[in-house]
Amino acid sequence: MHAHHKKELLKLLSRFEDEDLFNLIWATNIIETENFRKALPHLDLKTVNPKAVGIKEPHEFAIHKWELETLANEGLTTSHSAPRKGKIVRMKSDHYGNIVACINRLRKLENKEFNIGGHKKNIFGELVRIGNRQFPWQVGSANMANLFRNNFIYGQGKCAEEFLKKFQISIPDFSKVSFALHAALMSQPSLSGDQAFKVIGVSEEIYRAALKPLCLPLTEARQLATTERRKVIHVAYKPSIFRQYPCINFSGRDLRIRSPLPQLIMDRMTTGLFYDVVSGGGPVRDEYGRRFEEYCLKFSQRSLPELSWQPEEQYKLKKSPVDTPDILCFDSGSLVLVAECKATRMSREAMFGQDPTSERGFEDLVKAVKQIWRFFAHCRLGKHSANISPNAVGMVITLDNWLVMAEKLKEEVFRRADREIDGFSLGLVQSVDKRRVIFAPVQQYERVMSTATKSSFTQLLSQATATKHTGWNLDMIHEKVLSFDSSVDREFPFSRDIQDVVPWWNSFAEGS
Repeated sequence: MHAHHKKELLKLLSRFEDEDLFNLIWATNIIETENFRKALPHLDLKTVNPKAVGIKEPHEFAIHKWELETLANEGLTTSHSAPRKGKIVRMKSDHYGNIVACINRLRKLENKEFNIGGHKKNIFGELVRIGNRQFPWQVGSANMANLFRNNFIYGQGKCAEEFLKKFQISIPDFSKVSFALHAALMSQPSLSGDQAFKVIGVSEEIYRAALKPLCLPLTEARQLATTERRKVIHVAYKPSIFRQYPCINFSGRDLRIRSPLPQLIMDRMTTGLFYDVVSGGGPVRDEYGRRFEEYCLKFSQRSLPELSWQPEEQYKLKKSPVDTPDILCFDSGSLVLVAECKATRMSREAMFGQDPTSERGFEDLVKAVKQIWRFFAHCRLGKHSANISPNAVGMVITLDNWLVMAEKLKEEVFRRADREIDGFSLGLVQSVDKRRVIFAPVQQYERVMSTATKSSFTQLLSQATATKHTGWNLDMIHEKVLSFDSSVDREFPFSRDIQDVVPWWNSFAEGS
């Protein structure tokens, strides 16, 4: 049955011309946003269910963005059907029923593929894969926090130098063009020729330079999608080329740019910068790791100044220097939180593979737990002067969505840390030092800090790892603590600094 649904899906996709499929995916995408009126002229409204217009997920009539992303990729790897007897009936680009037919077939295929490769036997592993596919779409990239954070981490110093060397365009110029392209393509399905230069307000030279890391010609996009996706069986978890190249050029040198999911342009110009700069090697990785630590520290200090937040420092252990964890948080002189910040990004295998524990980033999480436990031991033994609160806990703040809905993987982190801690700490860590450690993707941490008070935050630390909260996001737990105050909603703490890392921001803000 799996092969049957695969064949039927490809049969449907093969009846689309390339631009017709992209146009229909774009219109389906936009019709389920606040911008839905821009999609209406591109659809035959007689074919559209009125209840599907302008909806917000979850909704019974929703076509999910991650499903549209899968269809766009599958379309690139599907050859057009060739006429045999008579004429091929092509799919219309404005008929909403055509996209519904494709989505229904895709869902049947995904359900059948669930039985392949042991996914059905590993329900917890499948939940992790589902989360990694859906959460980025549910959280979104089009917000000030995401723009500032990623440009602060990847847009300066050695990272910026690596990007300029690779693409001959600065990150500020690249992000300015990307931001304008995103805005334009959320309102219209394509941009052609010098229309784009006028809309964006940059020279042709800068525009073309910005497209190099952002856009592929159709032929190259087809080749890349075919190569990247061929080795993966499950259609839901095949690599998406739109994460790296969210735009496709349909007209060679003249440029006719389409982006079926323009939201991914924002993803590319923020989190996607990592893949542009990581080729710079050790010095670049060290730099963006330090900047992530600095970002988390400053975010915490500005959000909750009632607590004392201190950066990493060195202390002596048998005359040798040892670093504290990245952030120490004190309440009235007592240490209540010890945090490690990990900027390692999740590889495709870590998100969708059968064994995420074999990926390098997983070992970084194990190391973070060991560093936290070792520091608690050093404090207990007087090697460091910090006065530990009886309720003190550890926290690992991650730049990527490590361990979301992944309780079995968290258990494995602690098992490995427990197994390796003796050698790591020279036998100093005892059971009393193995305090609870919370895992917090930075976006969850930001949402907590934007609504936290000193009281609600300290209550959160004491309750976050309770069994009843297994599988909950940190911000969801925070909303349940007794002292949570729903009236607290701070503005982004770096809103007045964004011009420092995104120099073009004010010009767009003033023009909007």
